[in-house]
Amino acid sequence: MEQERAGGTLGDGVAAVFSDHAPSPAAGAASSAAATPASVPRARAAAPGGASRRAKPRGKIAQRIVPHDLEPDVLRLELIELGDAFRTYQQRTEPDLALLATLHERKARAFRLWADVSGDGSLRHEAARAEKAAQTTREMHANRTGQPIGDMADEGPVGPVVERLMTRTQAVHARAVLDYVAAHAPHPEAEARLAVLMLTLRAARAGTGNVTGQDLTGWLQDDAEHVVEQLVAADWLRLPGTVAELMASRSEDPTPVTVPTLLPGQPLPFAFGKTTRARISGWAQKVVGDRKIAE
Repeated sequence: MEQERAGGTLGDGVAAVFSDHAPSPAAGAASSAAATPASVPRARAAAPGGASRRAKPRGKIAQRIVPHDLEPDVLRLELIELGDAFRTYQQRTEPDLALLATLHERKARAFRLWADVSGDGSLRHEAARAEKAAQTTREMHANRTGQPIGDMADEGPVGPVVERLMTRTQAVHARAVLDYVAAHAPHPEAEARLAVLMLTLRAARAGTGNVTGQDLTGWLQDDAEHVVEQLVAADWLRLPGTVAELMASRSEDPTPVTVPTLLPGQPLPFAFGKTTRARISGWAQKVVGDRKIAE
């Protein structure tokens, strides 16, 4: 049996075939001396170029893929970082309008440079849209805080703003707005009057203002959609779309609403400027958002 295994036959004339072709230990000393040592595989050579051929990070912004070979490289990295920043902002549970305005301003600058280096006119159009979005967001931030737009920092947090009372003159104008709302609200309910007050302050100077669903639910909570439907049905408020679309709008894409009685071309009930309007609006926003008052 042992001889058959060493000889390579299994009986009945069947020859065994082995995958290992190295010399058999039974071949003898002479055969072992003549055998050459097994070759060792060479170390794999490094790829030409090394780290320089590593794939560059890719990114996406405003439904556009950032080209991996876009130059200058600092522009490519800025676009990638901005895309990530906008996606991170969309995950926030609370809006930060100062931050959002800064992101829009960075996007406008980056897309303008991208248009210059690529010759793509649609990028310049996107840059213009970003500039408009930045301005709109700044105005919304001013409405919420009562801080004039010219006083806002271009970058970074704006710090505490509305910790002081209105001036005597501003308080007089605020009383005029409250009297106007009491006389012109199309419905007597408190919720309707509150909506009329806040929307009047947004549209006081031009008859139009930007509003989001978040604004309305912050003011009116679960009654927001019903109250807006009442104001639209009474033609006190006009929308570019449906009430549902207004309720779904967010701070990065607000809805422009119109109060017909405040449009230019007819006697305006208020005689205050942009700064005073922002101060009164900010004061009202703070009062409405106070938890103790809301409870």
